[in-house]
Amino acid sequence: MGLWERLTSLGKRTSAAAFERDVRKERGRRDPLSFDSLYDSICEKAGYGDELHNLNAGERAFYVVSMFNMEVQNGGLCQFFVNSTRELAPEVAQALRAIGADTYAELYESFCAKNGIDWSDLDSFVIDDVAEFEARRECAPFDDFDDAFYVRYETDSLEDRLERYARAHREQFI
Repeated sequence: MGLWERLTSLGKRTSAAAFERDVRKERGRRDPLSFDSLYDSICEKAGYGDELHNLNAGERAFYVVSMFNMEVQNGGLCQFFVNSTRELAPEVAQALRAIGADTYAELYESFCAKNGIDWSDLDSFVIDDVAEFEARRECAPFDDFDDAFYVRYETDSLEDRLERYARAHREQFI
């Protein structure tokens, strides 16, 4: 029985996006170089951020770009900076370039430079509540960055780039 049959036989109604996500996960179970398989294994190897020293250069680039992408997709660049993922900020541009996502790296570097965001000192992004988050969002045009990121993402998914990168550098991931 295929994935679609399993989902529909359980009486679940599913959207096209949910179906695509389930197909990706199913494919990931069979393909160790799929994005989902790599994401799961690299996050586990990295101790979910606590043991980044366990990663080789390729895995580290994969991890940094994945965390950056996840935060921006979930709540925007400001969310990336206010969450603990901000510790990865100094590595983002280099990791994006490593996977061939130069236009994303340029967008990130340009935004940070124009808005005086110093990756080595992000203490001002440490927040305690939603009001502080909203105040941080007002300090720079984060929505402009997010909009440009999402437009680019429509035709150039970072997950697809990460998967292609892993396949091209197989020795670092298997």
